[in-house]
Amino acid sequence: MKVAITRLSRARQSAFSAAANLSRLGWPDLAPRLLECLVAVDHRSEAWRKLRVAYQLSPPAPADGLERVVDAVLRGDPLSAVQACDSVLEVDRQNDRAIVWRCEQCIALGGASDVVLTAISLAIRERPELARLGVLRASVLWDRGDPAGCKEDLERAIELDGFDPEAWLLRAQYHGALGAYQEAESDCDHAIGLGERWPRAYRTRSFVRFQLGKLEGSIEDATQALDLDPLDAVTWMYRGVSHARLHQRAAALDDLTRAIEIDPSLDPPYNTRGMVLWELGDLRGALADLDRYIELDPTDEIVFASRAGVRLALGDATGAVDDCEASKQLAEGHGKAVPPEVWRYTGAAHAILGHKTEAIEAYEQALKWTPHDRLAIERELSRLRR
Repeated sequence: MKVAITRLSRARQSAFSAAANLSRLGWPDLAPRLLECLVAVDHRSEAWRKLRVAYQLSPPAPADGLERVVDAVLRGDPLSAVQACDSVLEVDRQNDRAIVWRCEQCIALGGASDVVLTAISLAIRERPELARLGVLRASVLWDRGDPAGCKEDLERAIELDGFDPEAWLLRAQYHGALGAYQEAESDCDHAIGLGERWPRAYRTRSFVRFQLGKLEGSIEDATQALDLDPLDAVTWMYRGVSHARLHQRAAALDDLTRAIEIDPSLDPPYNTRGMVLWELGDLRGALADLDRYIELDPTDEIVFASRAGVRLALGDATGAVDDCEASKQLAEGHGKAVPPEVWRYTGAAHAILGHKTEAIEAYEQALKWTPHDRLAIERELSRLRR
């Protein structure tokens, strides 16, 4: 599967993070309501209103001036939340919750900008014992493409406080990006074992288990994630690809189609759905999906090879030759080996077109790279050499 471990959109991630911190900072009753708001995107404003009402009915105790911060977070207004934190800190510079929430809302407001990184680094300098600040800086460094700095902050945060599930989850993402999937799975287990009900935890472990070949476990985790956030297209894709690998074609088509409905710009589902449709004999449907994938990502040599096979099955030998050539050029440009099926498809297409010399040359290459089809290829070569 081409898509690596990815984050939720910034707004949705911020809301899930807020839900997790409502639990950690003493307002657990609000967390499930905030999650409900995420799964009811079509009624987001109404969900925020209900959350504010719930907060007013059960404010935190003791009151420490953070009511305005919570209210701003629940409105989805990070700028007001930062300003409210500043007001609290003017009175009490050592208010841990205000320090942490300010940094979290800076991220919601400014992403991974230099200003945000500087603000969090200054907070760490003043309060290095607050493990949560290290986790926040690690998330910013991850978004900025600094995995080494991210890992250093996470290791320190886990050493200070091994009970923050997001620290383990971020480290799982770090390990996953390196291909260290066993370590990534272990970190996901820690995060989920700490009671982390964030859909990203299950989604990340779903991806990791897919990479480890634990397809049933991957499907189970994806299902847990979708129970919490059924509008996450990437998780539908993960589950669909796992179903496809298990040859559960109907389930795969359902999940991949749902992923495409939610996010038509997500390219991998088109590829996998196209391959499933090919297996089911729907060549026109397969070709349409592979065409769409290539529109979205014209740099994938594997998909050009797959489309060549579909075109060949449809009798479009000229189109198959064109796709095989494109696949070869892309592979060479990427410094990769040519997909082995390309040679067989090239030979078959040239044979249909009557290009005997080109067909023989392609089949001879196919013999070197596709040993499992040797008998069929040798029969074709014998026929062409007569």
